[in-house]
Order: sequence, then C-alpha cells, then structure tokens
Amino acid sequence: MHRHHAGLAGGRRRSRSRDCRADRPGGLDAGLPGHLIRLGAWPHPRQQCRVQAVRPGRCRRGARSLACRDRCRARVSPTGAAVVRRSAFCGLGRARADRLRPAGKLILAGAACWCAPAPAAVVPPLARLLKVPTRLAAPRGIALTFDDGPHPQGTPAVLEILERAGARATFFLVTEQVERWPDVAAEIAAAGHEIGCHGHRHLSQLRRTPASLADDLRYSTDVLADVTGRTPRLYRPPYGIFSAGGLAIVRRRGFLPMLWSRWGRDWSARATSTSIIRAAGTSLRPSDVVLLHDSDAYSSPASWRRTVSALPAIVAAAVDTGEPLVSVSQST
Repeated sequence: MHRHHAGLAGGRRRSRSRDCRADRPGGLDAGLPGHLIRLGAWPHPRQQCRVQAVRPGRCRRGARSLACRDRCRARVSPTGAAVVRRSAFCGLGRARADRLRPAGKLILAGAACWCAPAPAAVVPPLARLLKVPTRLAAPRGIALTFDDGPHPQGTPAVLEILERAGARATFFLVTEQVERWPDVAAEIAAAGHEIGCHGHRHLSQLRRTPASLADDLRYSTDVLADVTGRTPRLYRPPYGIFSAGGLAIVRRRGFLPMLWSRWGRDWSARATSTSIIRAAGTSLRPSDVVLLHDSDAYSSPASWRRTVSALPAIVAAAVDTGEPLVSVSQST
C-alpha cells in the first residue's frame, strides 16, 4: 500500500502497514510530499485516515468501474492535507442525483399538501383554517356522536340509554358494518337519531387515491339510503383524518365535514369507564361535540362495554349544564 520513505521511522522500517501513529505511513502526518499513494477499492479505515476512501462501486460496473478505480488517486500536499482526484466517471452518480433532486422535492411537497389537513382533529386552529367544524353551529346544545357502528350489542345498549334520557344523538356508520347488521342500522334511524357517513371501509384517507375515495363515498351513501331510508349530509372520516383530496371530494358531493371538540378515547385498550367519563364528560360547554364509539369493530376488543358503562354519567353531566342533548343537524 505505502511507498517506503527512509525518514518516516528514523531509518528503521516497521513491518506493520497499519500503524496509525502520526509519524508513520498510516498516520495523520505521514510526511510523503510529492508521492502518489494508490488506495485499494476498500482500504482499511485506519490507513491514511486523512485521505478519502475511493469507492469505485459508486460507478457503473464493467469498464467504468475499472476506469474509476485506476484513475482515482490521492495526492498528499506538502502540508499533509489530502486531495482526492476523481475521474470523470465518478461524477456520473452525483450528476444523476442532481437531476433527481428537484423531482424529489416535488414529491415531498405534494405529500405535504396531501397530508396537510390530517391533524385538524387535534389542532383546532388548523380545523378553523380549513373550515372543518369541531363544534355545533348553534351556541346551544351538546351533541353526542358515535362512530364505527352499527354493532349488534353495543348499539342497542347505547340506544336504550339515550331513550331513557330523551336524548338525540348522531351515529356515523361504516357501511361494511351496515351490510352485516342492517336491522341495527334501521333501528337507529327509527329511534329518531341522525345518520352520518363514516365511509364504507374504515381506512385512513391518507392511504387512498382520490378515485377510491370518491367510489367509497358514493357507495356508502347509496347503502345508507337503502337501509335507513335517509341520505346522510354529515361526513366524518375514519380516524378523524382528512386528506386534502378527501376533504375536497366530501365537499364537492355536498357533505358537511364534521370532527369533534371532546372525545372519550374509548377505543383504547387502556381506557376505563372512569377515564372515559373524565375525558368526555368533564367541563362540558355549550356547542360541544362529543366523540364516542358504540362498536369495537376497529378498536380494542369489547371497548363498547366500557363506553356503555360510562355513557349514563356523560349524559348526566351534559344535562347538568342545562343544555339539551341534540343531533348535529338540530343545531344547524
């Protein structure tokens, strides 16, 4: 690897070529002015650490790789600083990267725009900027909303509690569940509660194309109209996440996008009836929209049982405010 120089080791040559002392061939100050040091394809990292390693693998295989390997040399200046001379072939990869860099920036910019509305459910200023409601339009009333249903056990239990309280609520239904339990969906409508659309499949909008979102919305609207006899005007996205394209499609089809101002986090496996009451039923205010779930189809198993256990206390807390329990559309 290294050309011997009599002054490097005081006239005594050492057999180890990987000596990294400063005054030896592998050191920082090897003192080889004017000598060319050819490096192998993959030199040991402790050899000539001030000289950048030559990696012909970055070039194309074959002739270019051989030319890159043969022409790339390191020259040590009299001051000990290393300068690497690269062949013309070594710049091909960098030139290609330079050409691709604008395309990468465009892709990142497009992804950022597509995902921009996603945090609106947990960032109220963003929801206001996008004009996505999180509260009722009227200054009076509190709206209880239930997502992910219908469910053969959870939904009837919720309906019974609401009936005892004389309350109206809004159910955002997933139509793949409506097709499984059409009688339960029809029971919600027969009890006088509002029907909202939660899509046909419970998939994040960020993972879907505009065409698939439009098809999903069209199909779910038709199913809800056939089963419940009502055409929904409210839409809430799965997971509460809008994409830029999804929000535009929802509005283009005449839906009112709807998020929430309070939520019980009842979908979590760590949730308890006490934690749900604390999150959804404490310090309620007029025009609050409360998010709960009457189904465990897309959450932790049996989560609806905790919701049903907490619901009477949440209803009582809302009644104590003096505000009526209304559906979302009753306030518009």
